[in-house]
Amino acid sequence: MGILGTLLGMIGCRQSTRDDQWTVATGTDNGFPMIVRSRNAIPIGVVAAEYSHLMAITWKYAPETNGMPSKAENQRLEELENLIEGGIEKSRAAIMTVAVTCNGIREWQLYAKDEIVFMEALNKILAGHPVYPIEIAHQIDPEWSAWKKFMKAMDK
Repeated sequence: MGILGTLLGMIGCRQSTRDDQWTVATGTDNGFPMIVRSRNAIPIGVVAAEYSHLMAITWKYAPETNGMPSKAENQRLEELENLIEGGIEKSRAAIMTVAVTCNGIREWQLYAKDEIVFMEALNKILAGHPVYPIEIAHQIDPEWSAWKKFMKAMDK
């Protein structure tokens, strides 16, 4: 699914953040810097089996010479991420597990209870905001195997 599937094994330095709920790792992809933020554990009170829909939100941006977004583009990326965390995740319609930024792409992965409920919640939080250039992919993953595979690669 998206860029995350190609990044396993390319991750280097790890640093825990947010009271050990998330890990930030850096690495490279084709010579470009990569920043990965990943949730360390399933949040307390969340039953993973109830969130079987893996949703990937991808934003392709015009990269600077180092592959990272410009300051203005990064502000918009952060704005969207804050909307997702403050709206979708807070309502428990979905749980964000990973965010990757590298070479013109930021991708967020979330596990949702239901694809339709997720899309309704996303549309609700985006209402009234400028259009974000995002694409959304969906697959069924009741075992959270994509996240588990990613976490295993983070431990290398």
